[in-house]
Parts: sequence; C-alpha cells; structure tokens
Amino acid sequence: MPVLRNSRLLFQRDTPSSDVLEAGPFVLRPSDGDNVEDPNQRFFIMVYVEQQGAGSVNIEFLLGFGDGLWAILGQDTLTEDGDYEFVFGDIDNVPPYMKARITPAGPLPEDDPPTFIATGRIASNAPFRVGRANVPTTVERIPTEWVNDNGPDDGGDGGDGGDPGGTP
Repeated sequence: MPVLRNSRLLFQRDTPSSDVLEAGPFVLRPSDGDNVEDPNQRFFIMVYVEQQGAGSVNIEFLLGFGDGLWAILGQDTLTEDGDYEFVFGDIDNVPPYMKARITPAGPLPEDDPPTFIATGRIASNAPFRVGRANVPTTVERIPTEWVNDNGPDDGGDGGDGGDPGGTP
C-alpha cells in the first residue's frame, strides 16, 4: 500500500451555501526528477459533501484530455437533510485534466435549494503539481464502456451509460 505523502486541496467550502460549486478545470502533472516512474504513480481522490436542508445536491467528478470531451468518472445525488457522501478511492488511468461540480436544487423548481459544505482533495504516492487550466467543455457524458473494465466501482450497471453510483 502506498503512503500518500503528497496531496493538494481542489476545493473547500466550510460555510454552508446554496451556490453551485465549480472546481477546476485543473491540470495534473507528475513532478520530474522524483524516484517514481510515471506509470507507477498512483492517484487517489477524497471528497466529502454534506447536504443541509430539503431538496437535493448533485455531485459530479469529471476527467478529460483538454480537448472539450469530459468523462463523468463519478456522480451521486444527495436527497435528504443531513445526507453526506464521503469517498476515498484510487483513480486508475488518470487523464491530465479534472474538474468537479456540485449543484443543489430545491424540492420543487420554485423552492430554494439546500445549502451544503464540501471538500475535495487529490493525493499521490509521489510528488505532483496541480494548476488551473483553461480548457474547453464541449461534451460531458458518463462513459458507456470502460477499457479493461476499469470503470467506476458502482456495484450496479457497470458503466453502461446509467448512473455510475457514489464515486465522485
């Protein structure tokens, strides 16, 4: 098991708010000159989101190559006051660009959305850099097929275009 000595905060909201949280896009780069070869560097994501109030909070974590096509790696929806999502997972086959979006919605379209708090961090067993990126968004979709069956661990539909489950 790798020791994750290197991490970067991607987003943090400590004060409850009902504003949409858009984090990124970020560019992820291994550091040159360390003793870990790029193929052996592992990345992990840790995300915590907690809903406060009636309605729902939708969480999405997306990865891409900077050309406008974004794969929704993980998606989940909280639906009750006090619901939370806490994910800590290994990310296989990491493209260099990532972003996250957290969107609250009221129980009915005319209702106020709930507030939420959120924190997201990426960690690795080797040094890396994270910076802001200016890349387009053309398409955002849940992959319908995963190479080598490395899709999200959803315990469900296997990444066939449906909800990939609780892995933002």
